[in-house]
Amino acid sequence: MSLQKKIGAIICAVLPLATFPLFADEPRNCYVKDGEIICQTTVDPFSTLEPAEKAQVVYRELGDRNGATMGFGGSGYVDGQSMLTATIKKNGTTLQRQVKMRFLERDNEQDKRIIVINNPKEAKGTALLTISNQNGLDDQWIYSPENKQVKRVARNNSGSSFAGTEVFFEDLSLQSLSKYNFEYLRKETLGGREVHVIARYPKDQYSAYNKLLTWVDTEHYYPVKIVYYDKKDQLLKTLIATDYKLYNKKFWRAGTMNIVNHQNSTETQLDWSDYQFNIGLSEQNFSLNSLQRARNF
Repeated sequence: MSLQKKIGAIICAVLPLATFPLFADEPRNCYVKDGEIICQTTVDPFSTLEPAEKAQVVYRELGDRNGATMGFGGSGYVDGQSMLTATIKKNGTTLQRQVKMRFLERDNEQDKRIIVINNPKEAKGTALLTISNQNGLDDQWIYSPENKQVKRVARNNSGSSFAGTEVFFEDLSLQSLSKYNFEYLRKETLGGREVHVIARYPKDQYSAYNKLLTWVDTEHYYPVKIVYYDKKDQLLKTLIATDYKLYNKKFWRAGTMNIVNHQNSTETQLDWSDYQFNIGLSEQNFSLNSLQRARNF
């Protein structure tokens, strides 16, 4: 069922039509399901929402289905892991990072993720633990094998690069609704597919961004393009996500993400692989102590 039909069905099934004057004189389609009569207005409820409400509906659907952009999330994924190869091109040189990720879904919405660098050799074992906070800033800790210390990532450091890539610490956090103000801009076609175009404005004073424009696929609700603007509202970087595949018959994951920083001409390509879900991870795999042993998983 489409998002528009889902909204209409919920409205008609849960509350009397009389409580919605907007739909009172509109024709409805009704059907029987499990002995109950379900009615849907033929008016698209989505079209009647204010721009901020439209944008929140789209992003809530994105989060419920697929979660955060950087490889984890979506309702019901339980736990899992994936591999990531980051290729960095800057000033005529090419560097590569190989990263392993583990993620854990929690009922209290404090989802957890560990990212561990496998190579290059001098960075092997560097690990980042992120604990998401639905209604506030995420907590992040990083382990350095060089000095064998675990340090908390400062909140005002969220705009710093992770492992020399164009991925910021902020990009690795949960993109919950409460952290942004939203605006629905338009619907258009991108790469032959229909997309919603959403503007998000971070509430966090330490955010590296003034706004993010996101193109969201209208069928599967995954992001296909994100454009980032810095605090001065200048174009900072663009992310293009491609090669999406469906895992576990439920979660769409991009195979490739290409990020271009327009201000320093650095390009980072992220190639994702080996997604596995529900593999039996627990809280013990996401503790501060586990950061020091993470190079072995």
